Amino acid sequence: MIYNYFISDYVHREHMRSNNNLAHKKSELKKIYSDIVKLNADTPSYLIRPSSDAQSFALQLKDNSLALQNTLKALQSDGLTSAFSYKEAVSDNKDAASITIDTEDYSKLPAPFTMEINHLALPQINTSNVLSADRNFKEGTYVFQIQTEEEPFSFSFHIKKKTTNAAVMQHISQAINRSAVPVSAHTAINTKKNTAQLILESEYTGTPDGNPIFICVDQSAPQKNAGCVNLLGLNNVTQNAQNAEITLDGQEKNSLTNTFKLFNTLQISLQEETETPMHISFTSDSKKILQEINHLAESYNTLVDLSYSHEKPPRLATLMLHDLKKIFSNAHSALKDCGVTFDENGYMKISTDLATKAAQDGKFEDILGKHTSLASSAYQYSQSFSLNPMKYIQDKLIITYPNPTKEHFTNPYITSEYSGMLFNSYC
Repeated sequence: MIYNYFISDYVHREHMRSNNNLAHKKSELKKIYSDIVKLNADTPSYLIRPSSDAQSFALQLKDNSLALQNTLKALQSDGLTSAFSYKEAVSDNKDAASITIDTEDYSKLPAPFTMEINHLALPQINTSNVLSADRNFKEGTYVFQIQTEEEPFSFSFHIKKKTTNAAVMQHISQAINRSAVPVSAHTAINTKKNTAQLILESEYTGTPDGNPIFICVDQSAPQKNAGCVNLLGLNNVTQNAQNAEITLDGQEKNSLTNTFKLFNTLQISLQEETETPMHISFTSDSKKILQEINHLAESYNTLVDLSYSHEKPPRLATLMLHDLKKIFSNAHSALKDCGVTFDENGYMKISTDLATKAAQDGKFEDILGKHTSLASSAYQYSQSFSLNPMKYIQDKLIITYPNPTKEHFTNPYITSEYSGMLFNSYC
């Protein structure tokens, strides 16, 4: 049988298919067996030359049709295995806040709600005195600390004679940025006015008790000289740390940061204050659905590509395209409303904007979701390609047709001399 030629080349790929958790249940195997028996009852017997081209085409057609079936099946599945089960948060003010779902149990999501952003969380900013950039800093060794709630961080440096104020500020800035202190620093130099300032900013935002996030304290300085904290004015607070303040359905809440978890299910990242409440609701995850619809188009178009192949043996391209069109023939109008169309060559095309809107509105689930008539018929039509790919081989000699007036002996291992190759996948 032709099976002997196929199994050695294909067994590795089918072994990988099983290892990727795509092994079939006993009930599925029984259903496939029954489908083969039913198909064989009305299938003519014919001889095929088992050339390498014929084998390759049959296996490609089988593999690609199984990929299409898997995509259709994934869209119909229950729970998190279906793209339609995923949800996303939708806001009418995307610029004000980023909102993502941080749970797999969508039953725990809150009801739609309103949120107003009254204040963003702010860091503490200290700005030093404005000093002449080129005036010399006093010579000597200076030690100071930046004290935080967690721990103090000490800095020690020696200033040489004729070192400018700008150079000292840059040296302190580099020392702070190289350390583990949760404060960043930079020097602002005004070249027109020839002045310099040292600016310190906390990495943290908000304050639980209203106290500063950090303070600077002189530890030592050259004899009779003030410390660098005092000389530079490093404790000049020009922006106090501030908590984020929001209003949820009329109730005020606050947070130390602009990023926090809400209702134990949502990750919120505040971006700007709002003048009016923003509305947050939940809908189907359009990205997940669109990804699956694109997979559907890729699988379908691969089959169309195969029908146009010019390799030997000749394909019955017209018959293949005719049968491919049957898969979605009952829903062209509904699919078009969702941004899914078919061009003059039979290829499936996706309009991203229309498809995204359709995914959000639940239209794809109405057409391709579980228990829909299109999903069921599309799966059955796509399955016919894997059950009998030899139907589309041109170089075959038909020996006899079954007698339609009599009951037949339905031997499943005769179906287009292909059943052995098929069971190679499912057993």
